[in-house]
Amino acid sequence: FDKEALALLKKAGVLGLIVPEKEVSTPFVFEEIEMPLVSVSRVEFYELPGVNVGAVSSDVIKTISEEKKELQKRVRARKMEELRRMLVEGGAFED
Repeated sequence: FDKEALALLKKAGVLGLIVPEKEVSTPFVFEEIEMPLVSVSRVEFYELPGVNVGAVSSDVIKTISEEKKELQKRVRARKMEELRRMLVEGGAFED
């Protein structure tokens, strides 16, 4: 990684970089210019409108998607339990 190039990216508004694990060789450069480095196994790059540089990892998208589904399951289960409790307390059903 070129320190000057990274400084230019930071100046251009890039908040961090996502790179394949195999390419992480000098993370100290990122620490010096306070640019976060996220390492993942597979990376796909996309141009984002209005942004100079964008990097989105398919691994990160998958992880976030899985976490969202798990959270939705827990919320749904909690709501069902609250509904069951209200019905039992209201006398609609016997526990």
